[in-house]
Amino acid sequence: MNFCPKNLLVSIVLLGWSFAVANAQDPGQLQSLWAGVTKLWSDGDLAGSEAAAGALIGALQPKATDFSLGVQLNSAYHNRASIRFMLGDYPGAEADLLLSLQQAAAIQPPPGLPPQAIPQMMAMVDDRKRLSLRALTNFYLASGDLERATARFREALAIRPLWEKQGEDNPAMAYQVLASEISTMEGTFHRQTGDYPNAMEAFLKRINELESAWAKVEKMFGATATDMTDQLRMNYLRGLANCLMELAEISSLTGNQAEAVGFCNRAREAATGMMPLYEKWAETTLKTNPAMSKDTIETTLRGVRTNATYLLCERSAQVFRSAGKEKEALALVLEGIKSRGEDFKQQRFLSLEYNVIRPEESFTLLGDLFSGVGDFPAAAKAYEKALALTKEQYPAGHPGHLEILESIALLHRLDGKPEEARAVTRQVMKGRLENLGLVLAFADEPQRLAYRDSIDPWSLPASLGLTADLSDMVLRTKGIVLDSLLEDQTLLQKRDGVETGAVFRELEMTRRELMVALLGGAAPGGAETTALRKTIAGLEMKLSGEEPRSRRSSKALATTTAEVSASVPAGSVLVEFIRYRDFAAPGRSVPRYGALVLPSGMEPVWVPLANAEPVEQSLEEYARAVRSELPDAEMEKLLRGLHASLWEPIEAHLPAAAPVVLAPDGALNFLSFATLLDAEDRFLSARHPLSYVTTGRDLLRGAVRKRPQTVELLANPDFQTPAAGTPSSKDSRSAAGIIAMRGTLARIGLSPLPGTKVEADQLSGILTSEWGWKLNSHLGQEAREAVVNAMAAPGVLHLATHGFFLPRTGKLETLQRARRYWDPLRVPGRGQDATAVLGDVVLQNPMHRSGVALAGAETTLGQWGGGRIPETSTDGILTAGEIAGLDLAGTWLVVLSACETGLGEARSGEGVLGLRRGLMQAGAQNLLVTLWPVADAETVQFMVDFYQGLEKGTRDPAPVAHAVQAKYLDQFRRERGLTSAVQLAGPFIVSFQH
Repeated sequence: MNFCPKNLLVSIVLLGWSFAVANAQDPGQLQSLWAGVTKLWSDGDLAGSEAAAGALIGALQPKATDFSLGVQLNSAYHNRASIRFMLGDYPGAEADLLLSLQQAAAIQPPPGLPPQAIPQMMAMVDDRKRLSLRALTNFYLASGDLERATARFREALAIRPLWEKQGEDNPAMAYQVLASEISTMEGTFHRQTGDYPNAMEAFLKRINELESAWAKVEKMFGATATDMTDQLRMNYLRGLANCLMELAEISSLTGNQAEAVGFCNRAREAATGMMPLYEKWAETTLKTNPAMSKDTIETTLRGVRTNATYLLCERSAQVFRSAGKEKEALALVLEGIKSRGEDFKQQRFLSLEYNVIRPEESFTLLGDLFSGVGDFPAAAKAYEKALALTKEQYPAGHPGHLEILESIALLHRLDGKPEEARAVTRQVMKGRLENLGLVLAFADEPQRLAYRDSIDPWSLPASLGLTADLSDMVLRTKGIVLDSLLEDQTLLQKRDGVETGAVFRELEMTRRELMVALLGGAAPGGAETTALRKTIAGLEMKLSGEEPRSRRSSKALATTTAEVSASVPAGSVLVEFIRYRDFAAPGRSVPRYGALVLPSGMEPVWVPLANAEPVEQSLEEYARAVRSELPDAEMEKLLRGLHASLWEPIEAHLPAAAPVVLAPDGALNFLSFATLLDAEDRFLSARHPLSYVTTGRDLLRGAVRKRPQTVELLANPDFQTPAAGTPSSKDSRSAAGIIAMRGTLARIGLSPLPGTKVEADQLSGILTSEWGWKLNSHLGQEAREAVVNAMAAPGVLHLATHGFFLPRTGKLETLQRARRYWDPLRVPGRGQDATAVLGDVVLQNPMHRSGVALAGAETTLGQWGGGRIPETSTDGILTAGEIAGLDLAGTWLVVLSACETGLGEARSGEGVLGLRRGLMQAGAQNLLVTLWPVADAETVQFMVDFYQGLEKGTRDPAPVAHAVQAKYLDQFRRERGLTSAVQLAGPFIVSFQH
């Protein structure tokens, strides 16, 4: 139903057929063998062509290390892999791809070459390795083996720095083109695994590289068109068209429809301009290059034409459909299918070679569009064809199969067949849960997050209004990645021994090395970082030991609504928010919010809410309002609007004054619900006690862990004190990567926090005299990162200091920077390289971009400015990633009494990646954070009342914090007005997990 690249169903991009004349003792024999393979394939005799390819391989094997023949042998393995894949011999196809990689590594440079020529020749061999690795990556993705796909992908990324270095030393454009091909592969991989931000970054980088290369051509040859410049321009336009279409499809998938249409139209222009140049190339080559056969030229031209047709027809149709232009999209798909006819074998081969849409995708899209215009019989016929084609290639449960079933479920709904729709939906849900369980069994955290994003488990049951099924799916999959990481931590803690401890220490050290490398400007996909990631993956595997990884999170994936309902406290209600795509809306991709309302011991109620776009615009206004001097009247209008959109539909299903456990999703994680105003001018905090969880599944975690009666309190750090650690061994790296991060932290302003000293003094009296707990107080120079790293899980951890969250990019997000390729007026610097105009923060991982500042942090910023990177474990910058590695199992309460400690990167279905995530992952049970800057005096008041209300740690933090917040919201509103009340008392929220 949605276009394929959001899934792990991907095409096998194999190297095209090679027709090079052999440079061997008997070139005639080899040429005859090549011709035989080609003819048998063209005649549709797959078995015969496989046998002929085997004979060709046998003839080439004795000369495997010879440069010319070795390259041909590599190509021959590729060709046979393609044939075997078409025959359904997947083990044989995989074996040939592995042999092609081994063969590329065996090739030697031709003897007698001058030393300066060898790098150029071996660059061709490196390209063969890249093609083999790309084919293996896509093969494993198609088979759902994300672990091996990722390993091969990272091997390919390691080639790019070699080419980039050659490009710096050599004026020829070939190395730059080869390096840019890796960017395309990188973008495709990230897109196919659902990591859309990194995919967009990679394709934008590829466009920049193409434009830079074309600018050099124009500078070298001027405006005069020649056969050479025409050929260079056709390749430039082809690459540009495909990358722009990739940006269009990613924009469409992420709900940015205006940008998607803009990129799509620009891609269509490039593709249309490309074809006359290819026609001219074919005509010229036939006349001037007798070494290239007519069949080879026609095969190449046919493949390029097919690629262009798919871009102009199906790929454009997908974008137009998502933008609500279904009639235009239907006409384009019919045009594309008509142009190809029923030769599905030939079409599938071209899809393998040129990475275009497969036949089953065309028919699925056709069915979606017929369904959209109300022609249900035609839609059913198209889906039937798509299913038949899919079953020829993939097993049941494959993501591509599930995509078609999803479309069929929606068709049943539209055709008035609710029971059939429910049955098919359950089949889809079952398959997706099984696939998710497999990914959680081996992938690392970024891969788990990307895959969880890509499968979109809620939209189908939410769009069909299948409340019971939706409730089960949400409660099983929301926060599932965090659950899997917590389970990893638990497994690790159960394993003991000297060897395990040594491995764990090596893992932590290697993770810090990776952080240092990234801070120093190392490329995320470069050789150094790739090697470090590979080491980390190996150590993680070693630590997992003999625990059956397939059991990871299996309990969470089997959660039922009845279990959670029984765990909701008596008289309370769980409100589980989700962000989903409304398949019933035009284009079937309109993002909106909804809520499952689950009272204790009762059945859930599904409440669809407003479209996401206006809600998120209001939330952006909210974020600005709580940080500015907004007039009370405007603040009132904003709070009432959010209440009307997000809460009024829910309120009708709530008992009066019932405590509510909130599980926000997406941008709602940054809304303090207590501050919403109803039509009677009352704060929501006055109607319902509120608390927060990541998911309702958090209510299930049972056994109460032993609570140490100890408190670790860090406050008023001396940011100027020298950092305790010595500089890293890599202390003279390029400062380019760290300047952006340093600048952002400098804007936070690591000014002294004398108010936190007052706070610490007040709390010390309460904790020692009233609570009687053991207090370890760390103030000024003693509020060091090393203290946090060394502490054993205390009962309470209180941090009163600056918090921070850095944006992923420096000035504009990737989508905004990419807009210049279709709408130059939207971004300043028209005609300039976007990456030169707009700098990027080096750290992609949000767990590295959020944290708290401790003693020595300002000194660290100064060292960063000089290009030196201190030891990260003692540099005074405690990141969320470092916090996640702490052992806080048994820590009852963590209080982050600092500015904006609740911020981070919101991921639909996974909460907030930042300090909240790090502390939960470390094992903290209750967490008090702030969503925007806090004021010294009022924060001291809040904290004193909060700790006194906890009554020596005997009361749950959530209701105590809510009562204190409700009191101050009302008091400050009476005394200082609405805006001040929201700003001063609104930022505090308490999340918990049992």
